[in-house]
Amino acid sequence: GSEMAQLLSRSFFTFTSNSVVYRRHALMETGGHPEALDWQADWFVNHVLAFRHGACYLPGVYCPTRVRGESFSARGLADAQEQKTRVLRALDMLRQDEYADVAHAFREAGVLPEMSLRALTWAAASPAHRGYLSAKLLRRACAFSLWSLFRPLLPHPARRFARWLFGGLTCRWRSELRGGSGSRAES
Repeated sequence: GSEMAQLLSRSFFTFTSNSVVYRRHALMETGGHPEALDWQADWFVNHVLAFRHGACYLPGVYCPTRVRGESFSARGLADAQEQKTRVLRALDMLRQDEYADVAHAFREAGVLPEMSLRALTWAAASPAHRGYLSAKLLRRACAFSLWSLFRPLLPHPARRFARWLFGGLTCRWRSELRGGSGSRAES
């Protein structure tokens, strides 16, 4: 779990559920997709399975995604109160005994079902959920929010370049902070 959490915390990778291939036995062991999370259930299960069993990433587009405004998840995301309920339920589930083995990995990775400032506000306003917040989660939610704001304004090649640039800078910064050999020589 910890190795996967570190990997996720170093990138903006997320599991696109329509491209995930599950091991049926592992999925059934988790109890499947929790109904209480509705459109966030796949996000939750994807992370639980990755933290427990690992994941294999194959670069490429295997299933293009188009979010339609009338879809189940789009309607749910647009309803702030409903989305807040699902985000806080996911955090509640992490306090249950059946997820105790992965709860720390979720927090270490700095992930939420919705990576946004509004989701951080929901958790911060709830005494039961404040303990999940961290500086890492704040940085990641701010970065995701900024990316969501500017992404539609950028042409596709600029978006690819920005992802490449930011991904490389993130790795170099972390290496330098740790005093690793990946840092550039000082001039």
